[in-house]
Amino acid sequence: MVNINRSQLPGLLSAFFILTFASCQRSEIATPGREVPGLSVSQFEVSMDDAAEVASFHLSADSVANKTARVVAGDNEVLERKTITDSTSSEPLFYIFKKRKGFTIVSADMRVMPVLAYSEKIRS
Repeated sequence: MVNINRSQLPGLLSAFFILTFASCQRSEIATPGREVPGLSVSQFEVSMDDAAEVASFHLSADSVANKTARVVAGDNEVLERKTITDSTSSEPLFYIFKKRKGFTIVSADMRVMPVLAYSEKIRS
C-alpha cells in the first residue's frame, strides 16, 4: 500500500482531474486529417431557404426596443441572394441577402449565431 502525505493530496487530485479532462473527447466537426466517426459537415449546414427565412424576419434590437418603430411592408423582402462558399470544399459558409432597405448576412453553419451582420440602410 502506498502512503500519501496530506500535503501531496491536493497535487495528486489536481493531476488526476487534469488527466481525466484531457482524455475526454468532444464531438467536433471533422476537419481534414482529423475525422470524427458519425459526424459530417452537412449535419450542421443551413439551407438557403432557411437562411432566407431568418433574413426576412430579422429585425435589429434597436427596432424592436423602439416602440414607435414600424416595419413598412416590403422593406424586409429579400431582393437578391448570394452564397459564399469554401474555395476548397465548395460548401456554403454564409449567405448574403439584399433587401429594399439594407442587407443581412446569415451563417450557413448551425453552430454559430444565425445573423452575422446586417444593415437597415443602403447608401444612395
